[in-house]
This record gives sequence, C-alpha cells and structure tokens, in this order.
Amino acid sequence: TRLEFLTSLAIKSKLPNVIVIPNYPCDDEGIPTSTAGGGKGDIECIEDNNGILIEVTMAEGRTQTVMEVWPITRHLEEFKPNFNDAMCYFIAPSIFTDSVRQIKFVKTEDKLRIEPHTINSFIEHLENTNRLYLNN
Repeated sequence: TRLEFLTSLAIKSKLPNVIVIPNYPCDDEGIPTSTAGGGKGDIECIEDNNGILIEVTMAEGRTQTVMEVWPITRHLEEFKPNFNDAMCYFIAPSIFTDSVRQIKFVKTEDKLRIEPHTINSFIEHLENTNRLYLNN
C-alpha cells in the first residue's frame, strides 16, 4: 500500500503535467487504506492521450511471476483501447528472472509493453526523464 502511495506522489511531483489516478481506496485524509483492486491497475496515468499503467509489488521470486505479470497483462489489455497507445511500468524490489521471461513473451505474443524496473531503477528513471510515456 505504501509503495503505491509513494509511487503516485513521486510521479506527480516529478511530472506535474501527468494525470495520476491511483486506484487504491483512501480514508478521509487521502491516506490509502489498502492496495488497489477491482480488476484495475494500481496506478493509471495519462500523458498526451497515452496511457501508462504503473504496477507495483513487494513480491519477489516465483510469487512475483505468478501473482503479478499475468494480471498486469490483463489490466494492460483492458486499459490500452482507451488511448492512442499504452504501456506499463512494473516496479518491484527486484525483478525475478521468470518475470523477465514472461514479460518478453507478452511483448512478442500480445504486443504489450511492460517495462520492468527495480524500485531504485524506477527512481533513477524518474530523476532523468521529463516524460513518463516512452515511445518504442
């Protein structure tokens, strides 16, 4: 929950022109009460009519691959038709080897862009970019 909240804040702080829509429920002070659910991505972003899903997890190892990559694929498939183009950042403490393989498979078979990042590499990416959406 905290990683979703902090990621949303970091994106909005660094890229104020990006529309950031976190899908986690909040209390009356705007503090998340649990992680996103309901069949949507964790954080939906819009930049120049391009959609960017942000999926975060603290899971590592086999759990990461099984519990995250296939649902991310479904979320991105449902999200993409609403925009000129769409992509997804997958953020975790580390990226498991099987997750990388699965992401490559999804890119080849389904033509969906999922960009895996460790938490540290995503922070570095945000520091060095002026756009969230990446062209192929």
